[in-house]
Amino acid sequence: MQAATVIEVEAEELFDLWLQLERLPEILDGVRRVKCVGDRRVLWDVNVAGRQLVWEAELTALERGRRIAWVSRSGTPNRGEIRFEQLGPARTRLEVDIAYEPTGLVERIGARLGLVRRCVAADLERFARYAPRMGCAS
Repeated sequence: MQAATVIEVEAEELFDLWLQLERLPEILDGVRRVKCVGDRRVLWDVNVAGRQLVWEAELTALERGRRIAWVSRSGTPNRGEIRFEQLGPARTRLEVDIAYEPTGLVERIGARLGLVRRCVAADLERFARYAPRMGCAS
């Protein structure tokens, strides 16, 4: 699933803000908790369409101002990438691409109805509104 938005902030600033992982619950409605648990290891606890999902992810790519990628190592199976494309001065396209393996009937139905995609898109728009207020110059 993919979602994208344009934010009036430099790509490197957005990248740096996104990597303040433990601040993400302040911005993203579905994220309950994010905790760094080791070198490039992050524990995620999220609520997607009323379901609690927990996983430990390994950051597989960190290209400052360009890209963050991860793969889950335990818990809810998923992998993804966030791309930061500088469009001009203080203007960045932020694109999220997530591959998520729903488990169980309820999660499969929710995925087919697009509930997960809508939750991700809503949180991305929330990030776009809050980024300029969270220490990023606009």
